[in-house]
Amino acid sequence: MPRHVLILEDSRTQAIIISKMFQKAGYDATCVTDADEAVAQLKSRPFDLLVLDVFIESHNTLDDLEAYRGLAGDVPIAIMIMVIASTR
Repeated sequence: MPRHVLILEDSRTQAIIISKMFQKAGYDATCVTDADEAVAQLKSRPFDLLVLDVFIESHNTLDDLEAYRGLAGDVPIAIMIMVIASTR
């Protein structure tokens, strides 16, 4: 039985890349681009893992972490942070 991951990522390109990584690891991936879609998905079915981008447009997902935890129960939550490295 496949495991299910919910990926909250506002960049469609990044969502596809992340989704493919999880599919190779045996997950059935559901990608959403905003918090309302994520909440709707969490209310409609169980997930085995949540992967959340920290910044969705101008909103900080960490501000809603308690709400995600309430909807997801004890499911692990992974937070993605974009790091920009300088080559100077």
